[in-house]
Amino acid sequence: MSGEQTAAIQRVTRNKLAIRERQRQALELRLAGDTFQSIADKLGYKSKHGSFRAVETALGEITREPAESVRAVELERLDAMLATLWPLMLKGDIQALAGCLKIGERRARLLGLDSPPASHPVDARETQARFFWDAKEQVTTLVYPSGEVMRLGIDIRNV
Repeated sequence: MSGEQTAAIQRVTRNKLAIRERQRQALELRLAGDTFQSIADKLGYKSKHGSFRAVETALGEITREPAESVRAVELERLDAMLATLWPLMLKGDIQALAGCLKIGERRARLLGLDSPPASHPVDARETQARFFWDAKEQVTTLVYPSGEVMRLGIDIRNV
């Protein structure tokens, strides 16, 4: 690695450290009750939106790692609870069974196992066509409270 490359890497590293330090200061000021405009003025951000982004970034950096640690601790606690209830559940204890189910539900939520499946891409034309077909059915059909159905002679293509 050449001297120029090393110097460039050092400059980038110094810049990143300076940005992080400024974000940390913005967060400290916000926690002390300063407004975003006040933070922008004190730290030289162009606008209150810049100071807001700095605070949000600092919070994201601070909370990401602790959140993972808290999740791990919570999973350990759930394991300990389950280990206590499992033998009782195997012996037919209904309350232990309910407890095991609740622990399983909590574990699934904590790990994101209950999140909805990723949706498949939808063809916008197909969705639009389905919408208009449903609308046509609603406009051309009249259902009375008695249950009698009357088809109306309306062609919505010409409406």
